[in-house]
Amino acid sequence: MLKRRSGPPPAFYPSLESFRGIAAVSVVLYHLGFVNGDRLSFLQGAGIFVDFFFLLSGFVMSHAYLARIREGLGFWPYLRARLARLYPLHLFLLLVWVPYILAKLYVYTTMGFGEDPTLSSNPESFLANLALVHSMHVLDYLSWNYPSWSISVEFWAYVLFFALVSLSGRFLPLTLAICAVGSGILLVWLGLALDTRHGMLFTYDYGFLRCVLSFCTGALICHFHRHFTLAVGPAFLSAVEVALCALCILLVSYAHGNVAVQAITIATFAVTLFWFANSTGVVTRLMSLQAFRFIGLISYSIYMTHAIIVAGVDNVFRYIVKLPTAQIEGLNGRPPLETEWAALLNIATVTIVIGVSALTYRYIEVPGKALGRPRKRRATP
Repeated sequence: MLKRRSGPPPAFYPSLESFRGIAAVSVVLYHLGFVNGDRLSFLQGAGIFVDFFFLLSGFVMSHAYLARIREGLGFWPYLRARLARLYPLHLFLLLVWVPYILAKLYVYTTMGFGEDPTLSSNPESFLANLALVHSMHVLDYLSWNYPSWSISVEFWAYVLFFALVSLSGRFLPLTLAICAVGSGILLVWLGLALDTRHGMLFTYDYGFLRCVLSFCTGALICHFHRHFTLAVGPAFLSAVEVALCALCILLVSYAHGNVAVQAITIATFAVTLFWFANSTGVVTRLMSLQAFRFIGLISYSIYMTHAIIVAGVDNVFRYIVKLPTAQIEGLNGRPPLETEWAALLNIATVTIVIGVSALTYRYIEVPGKALGRPRKRRATP
């Protein structure tokens, strides 16, 4: 089934980029607040797709930076490039949340509507968000643009990766394996010991461990991928692709709050990542279509912009339209809104998110990434 690779691995993986987009949309669906009857079990567990982001990030970082770091890429140029990728959109969304929180505070203090937003979104947490440490166990709550918790831990995973590559030498695979296994054991133990409704899917508290587990696993997969590829026929490639996708959907549907299923799901994500990095089956070809690739291209914007849009739509229908709430546990204990128009409202919200994300990608992400490129020196006369 496996054979030694005879040449270099591909330079780009369009199907993996498309999967990142699908994962981002799945997280949006996880956070949407409208239901019509019981919520789909798949949506209850879709928060675990953040771990797929971490896996893919480790794979991509190893693919793009391992050789460059070993050839002498300095820490500051490396860090500047990674900050340019993450920080402009993070800062933009953080600033967008300020007037929203101020408006919520005004409505809360003058009219008594809603909850006090400063319990989580306050000057202390704002500074922590600015410094990208808000999910490094310095706060005991999610704050401001809450999906950015994963950006906080991923940034520090970048720093860890540079240190491991620089210091481990030829023992890098072993070091990555130790980090992945060690953090995985700790996460399972914490998930069982603390007995939270999230299982091992920690965020602001032990989210860094969660990131290290998947990030280092993704980097290991990339190392293995450099040396080995699949040696099976096209029919078998396609059959396994379909089976892996179906298995991932099934596992995600049972992952909510279940530590054992969550661990198995992350392991299945890892196998799926390796398979699709080497496969040319029917699902890979489908994921290479331009529509899917576009969603993948703007996936970071989808992930980062959706919370403010979901919050705005949620507040309109909760406090102005006054839809009744359902007795289903939602994000941070906040119950979803029960309406026969749930499907239409959710589709409309996702459409808005994609439209806004296309704009933030074009006008925030692209110029921001340009800041991380080395500046060309002027030729001396």
